[in-house]
Amino acid sequence: MSEGAWLRAPDQTVVHLELPFDAARMIRDWSSLLPSMARARSEAFTRVEWAYLMTFLDAENLWRPFLEEFGNPTEASGEEPVQGFRPCGQVALWLPNNVSLLGPLAAILISLSGCPLQVKLGSRGLDLVNAFFDFVRVHAPEGPLQDFLRDRLRMARFDRQDARNQQMAASSAVRMVFGSDQAARAIEDLPHPPDSLGIYFTDRVSEAWVEPEALSEEVVLSLARVFAVYGRRGCTSPARVVILGGTGKDASALRDRLARLWPRVMRAHCSQSQASECLMGNQLALARGWESVLAPGHGAVFAAGGGDLEPLEGTFVLPITWASPGDAVAALPPIIQTIGYALKEPRAPGWTTLLEGSGVKRFVPLATMHHFGHVWDGIPFWRMLFTEA
Repeated sequence: MSEGAWLRAPDQTVVHLELPFDAARMIRDWSSLLPSMARARSEAFTRVEWAYLMTFLDAENLWRPFLEEFGNPTEASGEEPVQGFRPCGQVALWLPNNVSLLGPLAAILISLSGCPLQVKLGSRGLDLVNAFFDFVRVHAPEGPLQDFLRDRLRMARFDRQDARNQQMAASSAVRMVFGSDQAARAIEDLPHPPDSLGIYFTDRVSEAWVEPEALSEEVVLSLARVFAVYGRRGCTSPARVVILGGTGKDASALRDRLARLWPRVMRAHCSQSQASECLMGNQLALARGWESVLAPGHGAVFAAGGGDLEPLEGTFVLPITWASPGDAVAALPPIIQTIGYALKEPRAPGWTTLLEGSGVKRFVPLATMHHFGHVWDGIPFWRMLFTEA
C-alpha cells in the first residue's frame, strides 16, 4: 500500500486509509477530466446528464466522503497513535434499469475507496458506465485513475443471467444493489461469503414541495431541469409537485410556466416513443379529471389537480397539486425518500418538527434532488467499504 490518505478526525485521532493510491492524486485525476468534458460530450449522455456529471467531479465534492466520514487531511508525524482502515474487498454493484446515470456516479465513489469493483448493468437500462469509462480512458492522465480502470474495474459479462449474479455474489465482500425490493431479495438469497455485507437501495419515491412565494423564474426552471433528467423513473425524481398553502389557481399557473420553459431544458426533439407515451398520458389525465397540458414537442405532460384525483402514470407526466404542510406530510407514501423544496424559510425549525417520523431520508433544495452522495437513504455506504486494519 502507498500513502493512501492521512486524516485527522474531530476527536483529534489520526486516521490512515491504506489505499492502493494517493487519495489527493486520484481526486486530481478525476477532476482533470473537466476541461475535456467541457469541450466534448459523450453521445450516450444528454446535455443535462453530462452537466451533472461534471458537477459531481468537482474536487471539493470528491473530497467530501473523506472529510465527513474520517476527518480533515493531515500529515503523519510518526509520534501519534494511528487508527488504520483498509478497503474491505471486492464490491459487486447491481444497477437498475431506470436510472442509468447512477452507474457512473456510484463507480466514481467506489473508486475512491480502493475497492475492486465488478458492475452488472440493468438488463434494459442504458449503458452509461461503459460509455463514460470509454471517455475517461481517452482523456484521463496516466496515474491511479487509469490504474483503477485497468486493474480494479470489471464489467460482468456472462452468457446466462443467473450465472452472472451467482458469480458476483460468491466472490464479493460487498453486494450493493440499486433496484426493486424483489431484486434485492433475489441477490441476498444467493450463496455468498458469511462475513460479506449486503447494502440494498430499493424502491423509493420522491416529491417536490414548493411555496407560491418562492416560485421565481429560476426556481421553476430548476424544477423543469430536475424533472427532465429521469422524468418520474428515478428514486430522486419528483413523482409529484405539492404547492404548500397553495390553491388550484397556483397549480394551474405552475403547470403553464413549466410547459412554457420546457424547450429551454429539452431543446432536442424527444423520441417517438416518449412523444406517444406523453400523448396517451395527457389523454388519461384529462379523463381522470386533471387539467393537463402537453409541453411543446410532446416531450412532457404537466397536470394540475386536487389530491383526491386518481393518480397518474407515465414517465414524463408530472402531477401538480396543493395541500397544507400537515396534509402533505400525511399523504407521503411509506417509501418516501427525498423532498426537494423551494421554500421561503427552509431552515425554520418548524420543518424539522413537521417531518419527524415521516420517513423522509433527504430534505434538500429543489435543484439538488439528484445529487448522489456517500450517504444514501440514510445509509453511509461509502464508509462501510472500509474495515479496521
